[in-house]
Amino acid sequence: MLLIKKNAFLAVFRISADLNNRIDGTSKADGLVVNSVALGSQHPEGLLVVQDGHNVMPKDRKISNL
Repeated sequence: MLLIKKNAFLAVFRISADLNNRIDGTSKADGLVVNSVALGSQHPEGLLVVQDGHNVMPKDRKISNL
């Protein structure tokens, strides 16, 4: 028998720029990865990684598109 677990809707979020901390938002993202397993003390609830198609800021940072 196949068990299907239904998850309740929690929230909507937006990834946007943070000018004070020099963090670029995302644009033309074509992929993301979600991990809900604890990844040590810095990420005890998991991690979300989103691809960014354009690096807008900061200009002096090495291009990573992540």
